[in-house]
Amino acid sequence: MVMPVGTKTYNCSHCAWKITVHHASDVLVVHFDKCPQCGHPVDMTRAGLIETLMARINPFNRL
Repeated sequence: MVMPVGTKTYNCSHCAWKITVHHASDVLVVHFDKCPQCGHPVDMTRAGLIETLMARINPFNRL
């Protein structure tokens, strides 16, 4: 059974890199352990309402 995961926001406190990803299901889940720009650890939080709406509109953040 496919379960919705929700929208997650990944952000780096070192270089201010940030991405919000809307996961359509639990089949393919993208997880960032390290920042792709500087390599420092990334914090994951649940996305807010505005971030969720923007991630659903933007097709490049649908993973």
